[in-house]
Amino acid sequence: MGAELGGKMDMIPSRTNVTWLQADKVGDFRGQCSEFCGLQHANMAFNVRVLSKPDFEAWWDRQLLPTVGSGDDPRLKTFLVRCAACHTIRGTPAGGILGPDLSHFGIARRSLQV
Repeated sequence: MGAELGGKMDMIPSRTNVTWLQADKVGDFRGQCSEFCGLQHANMAFNVRVLSKPDFEAWWDRQLLPTVGSGDDPRLKTFLVRCAACHTIRGTPAGGILGPDLSHFGIARRSLQV
């Protein structure tokens, strides 16, 4: 499943890009940011979990729920300082416009229950 789940698209201000990825089998796979974006580039590795269609639909419904957490969480404070210019977490001051919405990214995804 290597390259067939890959793709690269540059972000350009004021332009909306659309891309499509299709996985052909269920499982967990590793990904890596494909553009050098600064000192934290090496830390931009990620895991991709491919679900069956019913499991994906249940997961998607949960993603639309509001985020939970505390404004006192030190991880959120770090995120606001280092990541919020590009990334969004709904329900917080993190309202970046360039990167993906990370509202339910991280621990909640690792403990995915389907």
